[in-house]
Amino acid sequence: MASISSILSGTKGQDGLIVADYVSSGAMLDALNSKFDVRKMFSPGTRDFIAELPTDSSREKVLKFWESHVSVSVNRTSGLVTMKIRTFSPNDSLALSNAILELSEGMVNKLTHRNEVDAFGRAEDEMHLSREKLERATASLRDARNSAGVLDVTITAKAYADVVSQLRLNLSKIEQDIAAMTKVGSATAPQVIALRNRASALKDQIQQYENSIAGGAINIKDPNQNLAQRALELNQKELELKIAQEEYASAVAEFEKVRLTSQQQQAYLVPYITPNLVEESNYPKRGLVLSITVAISLLIWSAFAGLATLVRDHMA
Repeated sequence: MASISSILSGTKGQDGLIVADYVSSGAMLDALNSKFDVRKMFSPGTRDFIAELPTDSSREKVLKFWESHVSVSVNRTSGLVTMKIRTFSPNDSLALSNAILELSEGMVNKLTHRNEVDAFGRAEDEMHLSREKLERATASLRDARNSAGVLDVTITAKAYADVVSQLRLNLSKIEQDIAAMTKVGSATAPQVIALRNRASALKDQIQQYENSIAGGAINIKDPNQNLAQRALELNQKELELKIAQEEYASAVAEFEKVRLTSQQQQAYLVPYITPNLVEESNYPKRGLVLSITVAISLLIWSAFAGLATLVRDHMA
């Protein structure tokens, strides 16, 4: 008999149960058969017809025999896995124990790698989707700015307001000139008419800029859209771009985290008590077998002796 104890570092008892199920499974038996002649190990020709595996056993019977000769226990708190195996040879027990440890570690690494590949693929897909969303948001903001004819609505609105202020100053000066000339001359004088025409033109310009800022007709490229409307649209596009940038940054960080994690072995088997070569066999228990044999022999002898006594008394 040989025994080993192994712990899955960085994992819980659930991972230990996975290893325990694998050790006693047909998959483990098939893997061992590729390394050893397991049937021959359990049918060594000792003529112990009770303990040995029949040579003509089916795969199902071999698996059942295997399950009865390998025991695995799991500590759910620590993840400690303890395995014991019984064969007809100490060397066979040691060889099988070492092979089981190696195969179990390979299985754990395979499962871990598969999970890492899945996580890596999901993170990469998410990063690509976030990048595409960011590209769409960038293009959408660029198109909105091109359509509006401005890069920054706030700056443009301030410039419009400055122009309106200057136009109002000019209009006020012209109206003062008109009032002064009307007092000293005819209201229909050519100079007065010219000033009134100029004042009317200034009023039209002021009205156009005010509409551009707050609501009415306006744009160079879209006369039905004003700065307030464009500001709302551009602010929405800028918000969408900011969200897309944050999502992409988060996706890149997660992808990098998964990439670094995938380069490390996150789950592995650590031999806690290595398989050892036993010096004394545990089975069969010779003292117990001898005692049982003697007891049965005495019972049989007593039965026959009693029967012989009854027959003799009856014949007498």
